[in-house]
Amino acid sequence: MENLKIAIVTGAFGGIGTAIVKELIEEQCFVLAVASAKRTSADFDAWLNEHQINPTKVKPLFIDVTDQIACENALSDVIDSYGHVDILVNNAGITRDSTFKKMSASQWNEVINTNLNSLFNMTQPLFAQMCARKFGRIINISSVNGQKRSIWSGKLFRCKSGHDWF
Repeated sequence: MENLKIAIVTGAFGGIGTAIVKELIEEQCFVLAVASAKRTSADFDAWLNEHQINPTKVKPLFIDVTDQIACENALSDVIDSYGHVDILVNNAGITRDSTFKKMSASQWNEVINTNLNSLFNMTQPLFAQMCARKFGRIINISSVNGQKRSIWSGKLFRCKSGHDWF
């Protein structure tokens, strides 16, 4: 794997994440597919089968992207195992549609932590390694909802606007 590009994709099991994983594999990358720590190896196997993804080209990485320490530890293990990471695609995102009036603090925090804080949690541990190698690509997937507002997307708007800024 020395000459192989190593890529990490958060939100890998979703529609956009799956498309990104498949494209990176086509581009001769080995992909670490990040999914929620609540997922299992059985979920990974079902995802591989459903999307006809070659299991020798991808490995699951079950991480709670909202947990900074879990991200640091997992990414340290990745560097120890693979030596480097060439590409990070921050694609994880959730919605909890609700008007602001009906939104709970836990809904707000869950969206902010997943959609915005995960960028820091995943990027910061890899950034120094990429700088030292003088190579690395960090791609942040945002949403058109970061550019517009609606009654349903207040917290999503704020997250995705922050995402675009990052």
